[in-house]
Amino acid sequence: MVHAETKRLIVRVVSDTVIVSLLHLCYFIISAAAGFSRLRIFCDDDSLRYPYKSDTVTIVGCAFYAYLLPVLTVIVLEVLLAVYNRYTLHHRVWKMMAFLMYNFVITFLMAAGVCLMLTNLIKYTLGRPRPHFWDVCQPDVCPTRTGVAASYTCRGTNKDALDDLLTLPLHGVFRTQLCALYSVLRIPKATVNRFRHPK
Repeated sequence: MVHAETKRLIVRVVSDTVIVSLLHLCYFIISAAAGFSRLRIFCDDDSLRYPYKSDTVTIVGCAFYAYLLPVLTVIVLEVLLAVYNRYTLHHRVWKMMAFLMYNFVITFLMAAGVCLMLTNLIKYTLGRPRPHFWDVCQPDVCPTRTGVAASYTCRGTNKDALDDLLTLPLHGVFRTQLCALYSVLRIPKATVNRFRHPK
């Protein structure tokens, strides 16, 4: 019986990890398949001629707020609730705590992966270049500022800025909104239910 439960647990953890990995891997697959050259540009579009300015929030900072902060918040909350229930109410809830933390982290990572994949897909399907496109890319088209260019080569030399042109800066926004929504829905439910009805 114990062996069967352990086997089911291992299968679940492995399958969850594979699903989360594939969802996040789709981001890179879509980026590589779509490519930057597919974004059409209108040569007379002045909204793409703003000067380049570096990001105010780094990729690491965005990843911290979008992934690590909500996961750590829920883990700390679950540990505190387990300690409270163990020493105040004399309930042993360590297994339940681990189960709830695992479910939260996996569900959150799956939702973040779906959000990341769909956002990237929508950007490459319906998106447009960033406002500093001309300053950074310096494309080899549109000498007369008329017409539409669907194929061009960037002559700019700022590699980091060229990478920024690949998508609009919305991944962080969607991930951060997702983590805020999930945390707001999860934390009050966990605290109220666990203090009223500890297991």
